[in-house]
This record gives sequence, C-alpha cells and structure tokens, in this order.
Amino acid sequence: MGKETFEFLAHQAVTAAEKAVIDHGDDTFLIKEDGVHRFTKDDSPRTLQVHTLTGLVDAIKTGALEKTIASIHVYDADRVLVYGQLDEYGHRPVLLEASPFTETMRFGQFYDQEDFQISLRSRFVENEHRQILIEFAGNLVEKNEQNYTDDGFSQQATVKSGVASVAKAIVPSPVTLQPYRTFIEVEQPASEFIFRVQKGPKMALFESDGNAWKNTAIKSVAAYLTAELPDVHIFA
Repeated sequence: MGKETFEFLAHQAVTAAEKAVIDHGDDTFLIKEDGVHRFTKDDSPRTLQVHTLTGLVDAIKTGALEKTIASIHVYDADRVLVYGQLDEYGHRPVLLEASPFTETMRFGQFYDQEDFQISLRSRFVENEHRQILIEFAGNLVEKNEQNYTDDGFSQQATVKSGVASVAKAIVPSPVTLQPYRTFIEVEQPASEFIFRVQKGPKMALFESDGNAWKNTAIKSVAAYLTAELPDVHIFA
C-alpha cells in the first residue's frame, strides 16, 4: 500500500465512531477502535440457493445452514432472503436465498393464436376467465386467410371476411387471471388484465392492477413462513 492509502486509513481510524467496513481500491478494511484490519470478503459464508419455500424451511429445520438465523426477509414476490447474525465486521450475511422457477407470459406483447393459447394453458392457474380466453382465441380468424378453430382436441378450417369470431363469445374486459408469479406453496394472486386483439390474428394481455398483486403475494409468503417457522423473525 502507498502513502496515500495509509493516510486514508489513519484518517478513517481516527474519525470512525464505531467499527465499519471501508472499501478502498481493491481492498476492504475493518475500522475499529483499536486500529485498522484488512478484511477478506472470501471469509463470508456462501449463500445457499433454493427454489421453493419448502426447501427454505427444510434447510433451517435440518440445520443445513450451520449458522444462527437472525431473520427472514420476504424481499419480493419471487425472492426471500435468510439473514445470519451480525459478524465482527458489521456484516449481516445472507445465508440462503429462495427464488421460484417461474416463466410468466410477457404482458403487453402480442402473441399469435397458437402461442397465446399455449401460454394461457401452461402459465396460468385454471379459472373461468382463462377458459373463456382460450376458447375465444381458438375461434378467431382473419380476413382473406384460411384459419381454423382449435379447442385443443380438433381442428376445422374455415374462411371469414374480416377479423371475427366463428362462434359468438362475450369476453369480459378486464379479465381476472392468476399467472404463476410466486412460490408454488402459496395461492397465486389474481389480478386484472386488459385483453386486446389485432390483425394476425394476434392477442395480448396488459396488466391493469398497478402491481398490487405483489403485495398480496408477499403477504402470503410471509404468512406461510410464519406458520412453518414460528420461532424465526420474519418481515416483509
């Protein structure tokens, strides 16, 4: 270390009211009342990764973390962090991180007939409005193009003039749907979407709840963990 670095550390050691971790260049130093100590970040415990709330709970109950749990933070609808106790360097290590395997439809993007139906079937919880959209999407045809109705079991070719539905169907707008967006152990929150059709035919869903679903999901995850781990402090 050069003279400038030594002067910087000396100043920090004198002015620090309590211990702190200071990054300087490529090095990290611990500032304490008794002086300056080099801190190696590789000494921190490695963060375990799981993808279910069940995995998180099992890791804690079986002692897999091998550290004292300080708290659990439901950081988002798809992210939970397990914190350990403060160490001598003033760090609160993340012992475990949980995030689910979810693949959500890209809202606001138009899909063709087949992809829209597949996405509805594979990325949403079954409910009344999902079924209405699947049937409506399967019956759409476009001007001067030979298309088909598709109910998932059979196909029939037909020709129509203009974008129209072969079968009459009233589609509510907004529609209430439950995409898979959070951990599978809790109920997927329902929210409203605006359904739109354009030439192709192509269809899209637009979110219209201002992300209120995230608050519902976070509360559900926190409630699940509180029930499973009553002795651990959980906050959201």
